[in-house]
Amino acid sequence: MMVGKKVPKFLVFVGQSFVGKTSLVGRLLLRFVFLRLVLSLTTRDARSSDLFGGYEKVSPNKLKRMNKNGLLAWLVDRKEGHGNMYGTTVESILSALSFEGISVMILNLKKLRKLISLVGREAVLPVFVFVNDIVVLRKRGFERGDLPKVVERRTADCKQWLRNARRGKIEYVFVDNSGDIDTALNKIIRALPTWFLEKETTFSETAEMTWIDDGGRP
Repeated sequence: MMVGKKVPKFLVFVGQSFVGKTSLVGRLLLRFVFLRLVLSLTTRDARSSDLFGGYEKVSPNKLKRMNKNGLLAWLVDRKEGHGNMYGTTVESILSALSFEGISVMILNLKKLRKLISLVGREAVLPVFVFVNDIVVLRKRGFERGDLPKVVERRTADCKQWLRNARRGKIEYVFVDNSGDIDTALNKIIRALPTWFLEKETTFSETAEMTWIDDGGRP
Protein backbone atom coordinates (compact mmCIF):
# COMPACT_ATOMS: atom_id res chain seq x y z
CA MET A 1 0.00 0.00 0.00
CA MET A 2 3.08 2.27 -0.11
CA VAL A 3 2.43 5.44 -2.06
CA GLY A 4 5.70 7.38 -1.84
CA LYS A 5 4.17 10.81 -2.52
CA LYS A 6 5.61 14.07 -1.23
CA VAL A 7 2.15 15.59 -0.79
CA PRO A 8 0.55 14.32 2.44
CA LYS A 9 -2.63 12.30 2.13
CA PHE A 10 -3.24 12.11 5.88
CA LEU A 11 -3.24 14.85 8.51
CA VAL A 12 -2.95 12.94 11.78
CA PHE A 13 -3.49 14.41 15.25
CA VAL A 14 -1.81 12.78 18.25
CA GLY A 15 -2.02 13.81 21.91
CA GLN A 16 -3.51 13.00 25.29
CA SER A 17 -7.15 13.49 26.23
CA PHE A 18 -8.56 17.02 26.62
CA VAL A 19 -5.68 18.79 24.85
CA GLY A 20 -8.17 19.97 22.21
CA LYS A 21 -7.53 17.69 19.22
CA THR A 22 -11.21 17.44 18.28
CA SER A 23 -11.73 21.21 18.58
CA LEU A 24 -8.79 21.88 16.26
CA VAL A 25 -9.99 19.32 13.73
CA GLY A 26 -13.49 20.79 13.82
CA ARG A 27 -12.18 24.28 13.08
CA LEU A 28 -10.07 22.99 10.19
CA LEU A 29 -13.04 21.15 8.69
CA LEU A 30 -15.06 24.36 8.80
CA ARG A 31 -12.32 26.21 6.98
CA PHE A 32 -11.12 23.82 4.29
CA VAL A 33 -13.36 21.94 1.88
CA PHE A 34 -10.55 19.57 0.87
CA LEU A 35 -10.33 18.07 4.36
CA ARG A 36 -12.41 15.09 5.45
CA LEU A 37 -12.44 12.69 8.37
CA VAL A 38 -11.55 9.02 8.09
CA LEU A 39 -14.37 6.98 9.61
CA SER A 40 -13.56 5.01 12.76
CA LEU A 41 -15.71 2.15 14.05
CA THR A 42 -16.27 2.06 17.79
CA THR A 43 -18.23 0.27 20.49
CA ARG A 44 -18.78 3.41 22.58
CA ASP A 45 -21.80 5.69 22.65
CA ALA A 46 -21.85 9.08 20.99
CA ARG A 47 -20.26 12.10 22.64
CA SER A 48 -21.42 15.68 22.15
CA SER A 49 -17.94 16.56 20.86
CA ASP A 50 -17.98 13.93 18.07
CA LEU A 51 -17.66 15.31 14.56
CA PHE A 52 -19.70 14.35 11.54
CA GLY A 53 -18.29 11.30 9.81
CA GLY A 54 -15.90 10.54 12.64
CA TYR A 55 -17.45 7.45 14.19
CA GLU A 56 -19.87 4.63 13.52
CA LYS A 57 -21.08 2.58 16.46
CA VAL A 58 -20.89 -1.20 16.06
CA SER A 59 -20.93 -4.15 18.44
CA PRO A 60 -17.77 -5.71 19.89
CA ASN A 61 -18.56 -8.96 18.10
CA LYS A 62 -18.81 -7.22 14.75
CA LEU A 63 -15.43 -5.52 15.24
CA LYS A 64 -13.82 -8.81 16.23
CA ARG A 65 -15.28 -10.57 13.18
CA MET A 66 -14.09 -7.82 10.86
CA ASN A 67 -10.60 -8.01 12.34
CA LYS A 68 -10.53 -11.80 12.02
CA ASN A 69 -11.59 -11.54 8.37
CA GLY A 70 -8.82 -9.05 7.57
CA LEU A 71 -11.16 -6.11 6.98
CA LEU A 72 -9.50 -3.83 9.55
CA ALA A 73 -6.25 -1.97 9.10
CA TRP A 74 -5.99 -2.07 12.90
CA LEU A 75 -8.01 -2.78 16.02
CA VAL A 76 -7.83 -0.92 19.33
CA ASP A 77 -8.82 -3.29 22.14
CA ARG A 78 -10.54 -2.31 25.39
CA LYS A 79 -7.29 -1.95 27.31
CA GLU A 80 -5.74 0.36 24.74
CA GLY A 81 -9.04 2.19 24.21
CA HIS A 82 -9.76 2.88 27.91
CA GLY A 83 -12.69 0.45 28.03
CA ASN A 84 -13.85 0.95 24.44
CA MET A 85 -12.92 -0.73 21.17
CA TYR A 86 -12.07 1.06 17.93
CA GLY A 87 -11.25 -0.07 14.43
CA THR A 88 -10.38 1.47 11.07
CA THR A 89 -11.15 -0.47 7.92
CA VAL A 90 -8.72 -1.15 5.10
CA GLU A 91 -11.38 0.25 2.76
CA SER A 92 -11.34 3.59 4.63
CA ILE A 93 -7.56 3.87 4.26
CA LEU A 94 -7.72 3.02 0.54
CA SER A 95 -10.51 5.55 0.05
CA ALA A 96 -8.40 8.22 1.76
CA LEU A 97 -5.48 7.46 -0.56
CA SER A 98 -7.67 8.02 -3.62
CA PHE A 99 -9.29 11.19 -2.19
CA GLU A 100 -8.05 14.32 -3.99
CA GLY A 101 -7.72 16.25 -0.73
CA ILE A 102 -6.28 15.38 2.67
CA SER A 103 -7.91 12.97 5.13
CA VAL A 104 -7.86 13.68 8.85
CA MET A 105 -7.40 11.16 11.65
CA ILE A 106 -6.99 11.33 15.43
CA LEU A 107 -4.75 8.43 16.49
CA ASN A 108 -2.52 7.29 19.30
CA LEU A 109 1.19 6.84 18.67
CA LYS A 110 0.93 3.10 18.09
CA LYS A 111 -1.68 3.48 15.36
CA LEU A 112 0.17 6.42 13.81
CA ARG A 113 3.17 4.14 13.37
CA LYS A 114 0.88 1.51 11.87
CA LEU A 115 -0.53 4.01 9.37
CA ILE A 116 2.99 5.12 8.37
CA SER A 117 3.97 1.49 7.82
CA LEU A 118 0.97 1.06 5.51
CA VAL A 119 1.09 4.23 3.41
CA GLY A 120 4.65 5.54 3.78
CA ARG A 121 6.10 8.40 5.82
CA GLU A 122 5.72 11.06 3.13
CA ALA A 123 1.98 10.45 2.93
CA VAL A 124 1.47 11.43 6.58
CA LEU A 125 1.67 14.88 8.20
CA PRO A 126 1.63 14.21 11.98
CA VAL A 127 0.58 16.93 14.43
CA PHE A 128 1.32 16.51 18.13
CA VAL A 129 -1.09 18.56 20.24
CA PHE A 130 -0.23 19.29 23.86
CA VAL A 131 -1.13 21.72 26.64
CA ASN A 132 1.96 23.14 28.30
CA ASP A 133 -0.05 24.88 31.01
CA ILE A 134 -0.91 22.17 33.54
CA VAL A 135 -3.53 24.38 35.23
CA VAL A 136 -5.38 24.70 31.92
CA LEU A 137 -5.10 20.95 31.32
CA ARG A 138 -6.56 20.09 34.74
CA LYS A 139 -9.36 22.62 34.25
CA ARG A 140 -10.36 21.04 30.94
CA GLY A 141 -10.38 17.61 32.52
CA PHE A 142 -12.68 18.68 35.34
CA GLU A 143 -14.95 20.55 32.91
CA ARG A 144 -15.29 17.32 30.94
CA GLY A 145 -16.47 15.58 34.10
CA ASP A 146 -13.47 13.34 34.76
CA LEU A 147 -12.73 12.21 38.32
CA PRO A 148 -9.77 13.90 40.10
CA LYS A 149 -7.62 10.75 39.96
CA VAL A 150 -8.30 10.43 36.23
CA VAL A 151 -7.39 14.07 35.64
CA GLU A 152 -4.12 13.70 37.54
CA ARG A 153 -3.22 10.51 35.67
CA ARG A 154 -3.94 12.04 32.29
CA THR A 155 -2.02 15.21 33.23
CA ALA A 156 1.03 13.12 34.05
CA ASP A 157 0.52 11.09 30.86
CA CYS A 158 0.38 14.28 28.80
CA LYS A 159 3.80 15.38 30.02
CA GLN A 160 5.26 11.93 29.40
CA TRP A 161 3.73 11.71 25.92
CA LEU A 162 5.29 15.07 25.03
CA ARG A 163 8.74 14.01 26.26
CA ASN A 164 8.52 10.77 24.29
CA ALA A 165 7.35 12.58 21.15
CA ARG A 166 10.23 15.06 21.27
CA ARG A 167 12.73 12.22 21.67
CA GLY A 168 11.18 9.99 19.03
CA LYS A 169 11.96 9.54 15.34
CA ILE A 170 8.66 10.92 14.01
CA GLU A 171 8.90 14.54 12.86
CA TYR A 172 5.79 16.19 14.27
CA VAL A 173 4.36 19.63 13.94
CA PHE A 174 4.23 20.43 17.68
CA VAL A 175 1.25 22.56 18.66
CA ASP A 176 0.75 24.03 22.13
CA ASN A 177 -3.00 24.44 22.60
CA SER A 178 -2.80 26.05 26.05
CA GLY A 179 -4.18 29.41 24.99
CA ASP A 180 -5.92 30.93 22.00
CA ILE A 181 -7.11 28.20 19.65
CA ASP A 182 -6.54 30.43 16.60
CA THR A 183 -2.83 30.61 17.40
CA ALA A 184 -2.64 26.81 17.52
CA LEU A 185 -4.74 26.56 14.36
CA ASN A 186 -2.50 28.91 12.41
CA LYS A 187 0.58 26.85 13.22
CA ILE A 188 -1.10 23.78 11.72
CA ILE A 189 -2.26 25.72 8.65
CA ARG A 190 1.27 26.96 7.97
CA ALA A 191 2.42 23.34 7.74
CA LEU A 192 -0.12 22.46 5.03
CA PRO A 193 0.84 22.43 1.32
CA THR A 194 0.51 25.74 -0.53
CA TRP A 195 -1.90 24.30 -3.08
CA PHE A 196 -4.13 23.14 -0.26
CA LEU A 197 -4.43 26.59 1.29
CA GLU A 198 -6.00 27.81 -1.95
CA LYS A 199 -8.94 25.48 -1.29
CA GLU A 200 -10.12 27.43 1.75
CA THR A 201 -13.88 27.66 2.25
CA THR A 202 -16.21 29.27 4.73
CA PHE A 203 -18.21 26.16 5.49
CA SER A 204 -17.96 22.40 5.21
CA GLU A 205 -20.82 20.15 6.19
CA THR A 206 -18.21 17.62 7.33
CA ALA A 207 -17.79 19.63 10.51
CA GLU A 208 -21.42 19.27 11.57
CA MET A 209 -22.13 16.90 14.44
CA THR A 210 -24.11 13.74 13.90
CA TRP A 211 -23.89 10.05 14.72
CA ILE A 212 -24.23 6.81 12.84
CA ASP A 213 -25.57 4.01 15.03
CA ASP A 214 -26.46 0.48 13.94
CA GLY A 215 -27.85 -0.17 17.40
CA GLY A 216 -24.83 -2.17 18.45
CA ARG A 217 -26.16 -5.27 16.80
CA PRO A 218 -23.77 -8.24 16.67
